[in-house]
Amino acid sequence: IFQIPKKGAEVAAKRALCRYLEKRYRSIEAFNRGWKTQFRSFRELEGAALAVGPGESRQAMEGFFEEFLERYFSVLTRLVRKYDSNHLLLGSRIMPHTAAPRLLRIMGRYTDVLSVNYYTHGVDLDYLRQISQNAGGKPIILSEWSFGEKSHGHSGGVRNTADQQERGLAYRNYLEQSAALPFVVGSVFFQCVDQPVSGRWIGGFSGERFNCGLIDVPAQPYRDFLREVRLSNAEIYDRNKSEAEREQKLLIKLKRISARGNNAEVKQDRDGNWIVYEVKKIKAVV
Repeated sequence: IFQIPKKGAEVAAKRALCRYLEKRYRSIEAFNRGWKTQFRSFRELEGAALAVGPGESRQAMEGFFEEFLERYFSVLTRLVRKYDSNHLLLGSRIMPHTAAPRLLRIMGRYTDVLSVNYYTHGVDLDYLRQISQNAGGKPIILSEWSFGEKSHGHSGGVRNTADQQERGLAYRNYLEQSAALPFVVGSVFFQCVDQPVSGRWIGGFSGERFNCGLIDVPAQPYRDFLREVRLSNAEIYDRNKSEAEREQKLLIKLKRISARGNNAEVKQDRDGNWIVYEVKKIKAVV
């Protein structure tokens, strides 16, 4: 946004900025005092490169940024609602360093869901809760996250682990913690396939070469990693149910097994989940 004041009159955003400044200051004399300039008219601003420093000029640009966001999201929302009303608006993907309260406040008025790219070893539940609250209580999709390690010739990942099993445990920790939050409605792991060790093509020779996939480039699965992934994915919805709901589901399974005339064996896994095994009765001739 701070590049706009440097542009010329041929840029629509620069003309919009000049209209905003005229509305904000009302007279060119008031503008000159605030920005320490000597222009004769607001029209003259359109072709001039304006310097933004601390103080009044920066405050004015912050105000223009809010007007820019309001215009951006209102136009997009109006058009999407008109031509594609059956789909949700997921907003612009934000990251921790771009999740300013004013952005969230404006985006929250127009989007159905907030999309947050959130790479971390430890999910900060209070931080995610604050993002949702700043956007008026809108739900969140964690739109990009992953873990990597370096044993296969990659540079690791945005967040690194010691090996593939630890990578899987990091996956479980992230997914299960975030899924337990009532305002988190989706999670998108980045990505299905590793980036090549020669580098991602859009970055040239210095492109990303992360171990971020479920499988490697030749399509071989990371079995130690996927073993943990499967455990989380198989039970992720049950983990958000109450204890009474889980007990009811267990009883239903036991009744179905009993109705088939078989026995049931119930064991608890290392994470405290109850696993039901069906044991068929075998008739033996004595």
